Amino acid sequence: CHIFHTLSSPEMGAFSRLQLPALVATLCILSGCLSLAAADQHSLPDEAVLASQSYWSSHFAELLRKGDASGCSKVYTDDASLYLSVKPDLSELQKAGSWKETQVARGHQELESFWGHLVEVLGKSYEGDANEGAFAPRKFVVNDDTVIVSGKVAFGAASGERRSQTWTREGSEWKISNEMLDLEDYQPPKKEAEAAAAVKEAGKIAEEAVKVEEASGGSVAKEAEAIGKGLLGGLGKEAKEISSEVKKEEKAKEEKKKEEKSGKSTPIAAAAEKKSHGSFTTILIVVLIGGGLAAWALRRSKRRNEAVIAGFDAMLG
Repeated sequence: CHIFHTLSSPEMGAFSRLQLPALVATLCILSGCLSLAAADQHSLPDEAVLASQSYWSSHFAELLRKGDASGCSKVYTDDASLYLSVKPDLSELQKAGSWKETQVARGHQELESFWGHLVEVLGKSYEGDANEGAFAPRKFVVNDDTVIVSGKVAFGAASGERRSQTWTREGSEWKISNEMLDLEDYQPPKKEAEAAAAVKEAGKIAEEAVKVEEASGGSVAKEAEAIGKGLLGGLGKEAKEISSEVKKEEKAKEEKKKEEKSGKSTPIAAAAEKKSHGSFTTILIVVLIGGGLAAWALRRSKRRNEAVIAGFDAMLG
């Protein structure tokens, strides 16, 4: 008001009164800029700002370790973007992740796909945002509502630098508005480790195969034993019957000789001949059954051996 009164006084002359509107507009713009600058200044200590933001960094790290790609994407703002750079000489990593040297993800959907794919390729192991040590981040408080985070990170066998991760306050939450990641080192799983894992897995498969075979073979073995005892018992009984029949056959032969001489058939000779044929048939059936049982048991044993051999083949690659 004082400035306006001074400028409008007669002493300032006609020229000053003509320039008054422009001067007032300039002063208003300057006043607005000073107000914005004041608003952008710290009204809170850095420690208080970091204490509020650090929880969200830890929350984001836990989501990465859980492999929760959807949860990770929700920590970003709606218009957030992420820039990933893969070191040119890391061809194995580029091949493993089907990544180019640089790629950008924008928005929740692309960010969810990015983190889901990264977890699938490199696993849920994440190092970063630690309280101390090599993976402790560097944090720069820009103002009460903006914090920039940087530092070393590792995702499974890949490691690198988080060049910048800008967090902005949205109400009671903090969210990532943009991020730049560089992957600079990759230690692919060693062939020995892969072979050891394959051997371990093959061993489990072979062990399970043997268990299944033994589980089924146990009951089958008992049945086979019972059948075998039955056959042996039957053979023993049959042997006794055959022994007595032999005597009858000898007697029948004598009767047959008499028959041939006399030209008449006696009941004893006819019965002995019929019984002899029956005994032979029974023995033949028993032999066939026993042979079949033995072949069946041999085949099961062969299958079991093949299962074990297959397991060892798998272990040997």
